[in-house]
Parts: sequence; structure tokens; C-alpha cells
Amino acid sequence: MVAETIDLKLKNVLMVYSGGGYDGCIWEMNWCLWDANGEWHDVYSSGYSGLTTKEKAIEEYQWHIEHEDSEDYRDSKVMYVINLDKEDDFKCLQNYETVMLEALLCSVNEKLAELNQEMVAWFECTMCHKKYYPWSEEPGQAEYLSGNGGVGFVGRELLCPDCYSSHTCTYCGDYDEDSDKYDGYCEFCHEKAFKHFTDSLEVGSIDWTKKWHDYKGQKVWVAQGIEVTEPEDFDVQGFELEAADFKKPEKMDPDKDYLWVVESNGVDYFIRAKNEAEATEYCYNILGSCSDATAAWEAFDFRVDEEHEAARREERLNRR
Repeated sequence: MVAETIDLKLKNVLMVYSGGGYDGCIWEMNWCLWDANGEWHDVYSSGYSGLTTKEKAIEEYQWHIEHEDSEDYRDSKVMYVINLDKEDDFKCLQNYETVMLEALLCSVNEKLAELNQEMVAWFECTMCHKKYYPWSEEPGQAEYLSGNGGVGFVGRELLCPDCYSSHTCTYCGDYDEDSDKYDGYCEFCHEKAFKHFTDSLEVGSIDWTKKWHDYKGQKVWVAQGIEVTEPEDFDVQGFELEAADFKKPEKMDPDKDYLWVVESNGVDYFIRAKNEAEATEYCYNILGSCSDATAAWEAFDFRVDEEHEAARREERLNRR
């Protein structure tokens, strides 16, 4: 009689409890639902501990309520009781394993949709921090997966579809939270394209350092060292070029060196300097002659998509 009274009060309630894959394994997360009309639904159950009947679910819920403040409470299968009418109740789930959390919320919303009821199960997107209500057609995405010490996987982040798609590599489709820094590509694909680009450059390198020098009573920067590497001996990777060297900065920092291209005797050379005039001066001090310096992002047009396609074509030819 008591159980029936409790049942009448249970509306829009999600009960999360320990199920089990087989006898002796009771850690697997299961859940059942009382909908807006008070009807009970076994949304997901597994193993011998799964609650497959309404009567068993009410019995477990009642035991949980009656022993909540007792020493026996640790024997309860119930992990969470979520009131779907209280948004704050979902906050206790936000730090749970992301893969299982997404599955739980998605299946609950799917069940509610089948019943023509409002989808209310949400998670907070790691990236945009907005509430998202996942379901089977538009699920959330767990990223940075690792083992949970058992047979499952957990992710460090749980993302809404918009944030996931906006940070998915244009080329390989993998997620990279920093893809906006790499022109929409993941770091691996971007560097692969950049390597193909730099390998195609026929330029020389100036190995130089600089120091203060007393020139006509004034302290000025002058280039020191006269090692010049000709194009055929030029190791562009050894020069530690980065793709950022070929991208126009949003704002020139007067305290930062940028990459410039200078020409002497028909050969282009890389040189680092704060501005065009400084780069030209360094080059002249080393080589004795030099044309005006040109910013690397203007001298060389690095296009990620074109370099990727070229690299892929070469790989296919090399495999034949």
C-alpha cells in the first residue's frame, strides 16, 4: 500500500541505479523513468540487478528513501534520483563519466520524445557552456577519451554538436579544440601541409645573431656572423620555421621578431627582424648587398587545402 502511494507521487522522476552485466558486477549504470503522467518506463537495464518491472523499481525507490539517513544507505542500488521539473537536479550529474552521461541523457530525451513530452535532460557544453539537450539524431560528443580503469571509456570534454563541428578538422574529420588556430584543420594535418609547402621552397638561410654596437656614438643593432647557406644545402626544418611565420599577424608587436624574405644576388633568404628596415640592414651587414625585405606572409602564399591535396597526390604516387 505504501509503495502504491509513493508511485502516485512519482511524476517526471528519473532514477539512476547500479545495474550489472552479470552476477557479481553491480557497477554498471542503469536508469528508469516516471514520465509526466506518472507512467513508469524501463529506459535502460542490464544484468541481474536491472529493474525490469514497475514493482521492483518502486520497491528499490522506497528502500532508498527509507534508508537515506541510515548506515545501511551504502547498500542502496540507487545512485541518483532526479526530478525532471528541477533543472538544478541535473547539476549533480555534470561531473559523471561523459560517455555514460551522454548515453543516459540521450536515451531519456528519446523516451520523452516518443511520449510526446518535452525533452528536459541536459548537459553543459565544455566549450560554449550552454545547456544542450541531446537525443539520438543530435547527440553530444565526448572527446579526449581514456580508459576508466575497467572496460569503459570516459572523456574529458562533452560538447554540443555546434562546438564539435566547428572544431572538426576540415581534412581528416578529427576534433581539435585549437582548429581555429590552424585554419580549420587539426594540428597534425596543418603541420603536414606546412611541411609539404616548406619542402617546395627554394631559398637560402642566413644564420645570424645580433647585438648592440656603438655606431657613431649611438647604440644600434647589427647582425653578427656571416654564415650563409645556399639553397641546395638549406634545411628549412632546421631553421625551425612555423606555419605562423607565414600568416599575417593581427597586430605587429614592436618587441617581437617576424620572418622576412630578402634577396641578394638572385637568391631569397629568410631573416628574422622586427620590421622591414631592420631586416634589410641585417642582410646588408652580412651579405654586403640586399634588396628590400618582404614580409614572409606576402612573399609566400601558404594555402593549407592546396598543400594537403598536393601532399596526398605525392603519397599515392609513392605507394605505387
